[in-house]
Amino acid sequence: MGTVYLIITDGLGAGVQEDSHVYGDEGCNTLGHVSEVTGCQLPNLEQLGLGNIIPLASIPPAVNPQASYGKMREVSSGKDSTTGHWGMAGVKIDQPFPTYPNEFPEEVLQSFLEITSAPGILANKPWSGTDVIDSFGKEHLMSAHTEGFVFMNLIDTDQLYGHRNDAEGYGESLREFDRGLPAILKKMNPDDTLIITKDHGNDLTTPGTDHSWEFVPLI
Repeated sequence: MGTVYLIITDGLGAGVQEDSHVYGDEGCNTLGHVSEVTGCQLPNLEQLGLGNIIPLASIPPAVNPQASYGKMREVSSGKDSTTGHWGMAGVKIDQPFPTYPNEFPEEVLQSFLEITSAPGILANKPWSGTDVIDSFGKEHLMSAHTEGFVFMNLIDTDQLYGHRNDAEGYGESLREFDRGLPAILKKMNPDDTLIITKDHGNDLTTPGTDHSWEFVPLI
């Protein structure tokens, strides 16, 4: 098999689930409201079928979408990012995660390496994501790989804009991602797979700044 590229646009939900009232998230629709408020046009995501998933004010459905598309239901008890990521991997979470505010202990790292057969660990510090990239980005870069799994969590939409209810910033962040898509697609080989999805919602048009209990779009 080729390489699987899994890209998460953090916090970009696609409308509330039926039990949204349990979380106090009635009426939330992150993608729909960002489209409505900002009028952001995303031509590359549009061609892949983003506008075919739910009705969007600024992103029409593609007549012949270049990708398969749909939306996924959150099933775990929680709407944090880690719970969403584990859910994508088929792991349902019924209890809260332990937290490690300083670093992962050695026994956790060793178990991780044994289970995954990963070649090692970089950083293991609760650093800023951009600082980690500055320090370890070159060492970590997966361009020479001919097969494998690449996981990219694009957190700006959630961390910088969703939690701050910044609709314009959110829309521009989506435009930036859309502009970068052709370079990703050009780099892919015929037997590679690209998956674009989200881990939860974060409707920035609501009074609160928490994540929202929504379906997540899938391309």
